[in-house]
Amino acid sequence: MIVAVGVTGLLAEIVLHVDAIEAKVAQGFSLELFLDVTADSSAINRIAAQLPTIRNVTDVDFVSREQAARRFSESIGIALPGTPEENPLPASFQVTLDPTCSAYTVDSIAAALASWRGTDEVVYPRELFHLVEAVQRKVNSTGLAIAIAISCAAFVLTTVLLRLSIHSERDKIQVMSLLGASRAMIRIPFLLAGVILGGVGGAIAALAVALLSSLAQYFFQIAADQGWISCALMVVGGMLWGYLASIVAVIWGTRSV
Repeated sequence: MIVAVGVTGLLAEIVLHVDAIEAKVAQGFSLELFLDVTADSSAINRIAAQLPTIRNVTDVDFVSREQAARRFSESIGIALPGTPEENPLPASFQVTLDPTCSAYTVDSIAAALASWRGTDEVVYPRELFHLVEAVQRKVNSTGLAIAIAISCAAFVLTTVLLRLSIHSERDKIQVMSLLGASRAMIRIPFLLAGVILGGVGGAIAALAVALLSSLAQYFFQIAADQGWISCALMVVGGMLWGYLASIVAVIWGTRSV
């Protein structure tokens, strides 16, 4: 039970950290819409007015040709030659998107912007975003499959152990039955044992996962959105899992007693 709850919690923690990594990548994620050199002020104003109305667009920043030249010069440490009129860099809009956007949503937005009149091209790290999303899906599906398999194995193991415990106490159970104890009264101690076993397993697993999570946050500087609520859910989940296993065990084990 401890191993099952711990591994399940650890897998959930890994999923949370992968989600945090994707969110961190997405927060710095934006499209760069480069304007055609022939775009005049009216075309620029029209695009500037349309961009904020697009769903999932959270911020729009206009970069003039002069600003682009200055940023380029600052990045390479060399001033561009020639006069401002000879500046080869186009004006652009930096479009920041909602971090919850999927890669396919970003692709559709980029395709729509590229078709606008006055737009030269739309540039964004498409491959990176698709890669992060693919890794997230793979981790989520694999983690879910492993968690289900281990939880089922732990359920069967806990049920068998409680069944053996009931079998070892069969003489006491028979005496209690002769003294008039009901089946419910006989089963209650074993049900409580399952709940306690699951709760202790969940508590130990929660401490282990919290420690591993702290180490991951320290070394990778990525904090997932979790805390005492996650630990409490692990304890409650362990208790519920133990209770369900004990129900099966007591029905199976006291049926013939």
